[in-house]
Amino acid sequence: MKKKLVLLPFISLVLGGCSFEDSKAWDEDRTFATKNVPIINKATEDYDIKGNELTIWYIDGSDVPYVDLEGFINSFDGFFDAEGVSYEYDFKEGYVLVSHDERNKVVFDWAEDSIYANSYHDFEWYSFIGSSTDYGEHIYSTNDYYYRDASFEVNVADYYFDILCHEKKCILPLFFANTLFCSTSGFNVFFNGEKCFATYGEMGNIDGYYDCERNKKTESYNMRVAAVNSLLFTMNTFYGLKEYKGYEDGFKNHLEKGTYDYLWSQGPLDNFIAYKEIVYGMLDELHTRIDMPSYYCDVSKASVGTDDYGDFWTEYYARRTTQRNLRKSVNWEENPVKFQDDLAVIILNSFETGSRASIYDENGGVKEDAWKYDSYQYMRKCMEEISAHPEVDDIVLDLSLNGGGYVDAMEKVIGFMTDLKIPYSTYNTLDNAYRIDGSYVDIDGDGNYAGDAYDQYDWHLLTGVNTFSAANLLTSTFKNMGLGKVIGKKSGGGMCSIMSLVLADGTAITISSPNSIRSVTESDGEKHFNAIEGGVEPDIDLAYEDFYDCSKIHEAINQSAAA
Repeated sequence: MKKKLVLLPFISLVLGGCSFEDSKAWDEDRTFATKNVPIINKATEDYDIKGNELTIWYIDGSDVPYVDLEGFINSFDGFFDAEGVSYEYDFKEGYVLVSHDERNKVVFDWAEDSIYANSYHDFEWYSFIGSSTDYGEHIYSTNDYYYRDASFEVNVADYYFDILCHEKKCILPLFFANTLFCSTSGFNVFFNGEKCFATYGEMGNIDGYYDCERNKKTESYNMRVAAVNSLLFTMNTFYGLKEYKGYEDGFKNHLEKGTYDYLWSQGPLDNFIAYKEIVYGMLDELHTRIDMPSYYCDVSKASVGTDDYGDFWTEYYARRTTQRNLRKSVNWEENPVKFQDDLAVIILNSFETGSRASIYDENGGVKEDAWKYDSYQYMRKCMEEISAHPEVDDIVLDLSLNGGGYVDAMEKVIGFMTDLKIPYSTYNTLDNAYRIDGSYVDIDGDGNYAGDAYDQYDWHLLTGVNTFSAANLLTSTFKNMGLGKVIGKKSGGGMCSIMSLVLADGTAITISSPNSIRSVTESDGEKHFNAIEGGVEPDIDLAYEDFYDCSKIHEAINQSAAA
């Protein structure tokens, strides 16, 4: 899936007022070297990056890249709202307080090698979102419940990194700057030793990334230490399924010895094998994957195959192939809507939100082909077609090959079924934040959110193991709201939004983020946020081979109604 403030006591300290000479927290015993490298902006459709180069710092002769905090934010102005960011230094105590528009405060403490914030979202709000897509169009949202009982704190020294102060600059690892300030908002900065590349959204196939001197070379010991510890920090801190999978005692404790040895090797292909064993074998869940090998790798030899998959990856892709072939054999996708007697089936394979340019013409009218790019417009087209068939009583939304997409688009789809408030419940594993939001959807686009839904029909869902991520969320929401019956097989799960990031050696990975979607129940006056990672059971069982036979679907619905 693609989607508050109680200040820490530390932040309330009086800032500033001391001289350079008074400081006892400077790193003058360290050696610092810098070089300016060009920025290649691959996110031009989303962000107009103002800077054209970034200053990379090297500490004590190591090849692990560091950046100065202000320089990093200023270089990527356009993603960041750099003018809105302020810095308050206390050189005597040894920290800098960074804030955006006087809120969302984060402390970088070089005296203690620690980073503090009140909430995970204090990092997300730094981004200056100038998207060409209006994800919340036609949605009215409410915030109905919020509770948080923890803050964000990490000692980077636990992972053999430093936060330093030099020449009145806060110097921190590029990995931390990118992960905390960029990755949390879907933006990423890649560095291959010679150039920086800026990307937004899905990662992969960055032209020129492997055209560097370090490609196909052995890594230094310092880089390996940084790479291994960047992985451990990522999984211990940001992996949203660590509680669900039982990794709360430390991710390192669950690595097999052979994998750990490959991880520590200075050979890039050995490292890639270790990453594969961890991601596809050990974790074995679709929201966590390798997007790009390290820039040290010979990419012609760094590939992922079916032999690398764990049980769930294997089941998911084998079933998807079988069901896709079955669909083709019966021409199931010839039209978006299938009809038989009083039954209509809507085929929906993903949740998409189109850009303004793909939906509207220059006069503000909806384009004829807007339905191809946007799930809301797609549903409007399907419902117009169904409305022309007065015999229809039952509608089945076919999510059997829907692997997910945008949550906002998913909420709009539910809005076609009900005028009731649509709950969106989350639990953030990083700062223990529990939240329930609600949404109303304007189906006909008239600005009125009442009386729009097509609730005169009996709605059903068709699901299976390939009903994943946002489709799994729709299934859970649909069932909990009592909007109809779920037909087919258990959905595939996937309850976390995704977070893409770059490890210290330049390996790009996507993980299940700390933000997990939950179903909420109440007992004894308390709210319980329940995991849906394991999928949602159907109300009516249907064999996979019968999924694309309208007569079998119709028979299953009628038998259930008669029971």
